Amino acid sequence: MLEVGDSLGHALRAGGFFTVPEHSELDDVFKSTKLVINHWQCQDTPGYSPQYVTKDGLIWVYGDAGSWSGPHGQMLSPSDVARYWLDTKSRTR
Repeated sequence: MLEVGDSLGHALRAGGFFTVPEHSELDDVFKSTKLVINHWQCQDTPGYSPQYVTKDGLIWVYGDAGSWSGPHGQMLSPSDVARYWLDTKSRTR
């Protein structure tokens, strides 16, 4: 669903991972959305984006924003992605 342009929130609800409008902020997150994840990077430029959702409802987030070791990716919970998205939005206002 992310590949065809749906939001992360829509993909998670369609997959049955949310039964109520939980994490509505994820409706603003797409595969092209860049996140700041401070402990992965050496600069404040958003550089990580959701790539896919696993069958368990975890989200593979990957990218490069100046990490000393190069590109990085990790499975994150929807709550973590929502937190990073809200933090990214507050930094870029």
